[in-house]
Amino acid sequence: MRAVRAGLELVAESAVIITPGLHLIMEVTFDHQGSPAWSGSDTYLLNGTVLGGRRLAASGRHRTYRDTSLPLGLGTVEAAPAVPAPLPDYVRRTRVRIQTNVFLDPGQLLAGLAAQWVDEAGRVILDAPLRRPDVSLDWLGRGLFVLDLSDQMRTLLARH
Repeated sequence: MRAVRAGLELVAESAVIITPGLHLIMEVTFDHQGSPAWSGSDTYLLNGTVLGGRRLAASGRHRTYRDTSLPLGLGTVEAAPAVPAPLPDYVRRTRVRIQTNVFLDPGQLLAGLAAQWVDEAGRVILDAPLRRPDVSLDWLGRGLFVLDLSDQMRTLLARH
């Protein structure tokens, strides 16, 4: 059986104003095991807006966005797509550690983001708004969170 490959993208639920110095760093762990293939960071060194429904961060790569990446240095911004990595065949616990200065408290994070699992073609294979009751969040401090996406991962693995 072919291993399923997917990536995780954090998508804005509504417009997010971007200013220089904002960042999101994530690490996905499966049963407490991390991998560089499942980490990602997005650092913004520009002014702009990430519109609702657009990527704010993704797994599998580390990117910095500057004014030179936009036409005339103006406009909307979207993070690069996730780089898919193999999913485990079975997992009990899937957690995502997020460090950011975009969302500083849990209410902002839960209302502001959705977690989307995407396949190798970039198609969304599972959409999980963070405000859902089956998404558990631990707030470790200002801008530091751990999401438990175990239920979503079980659903994803059952489908594939």
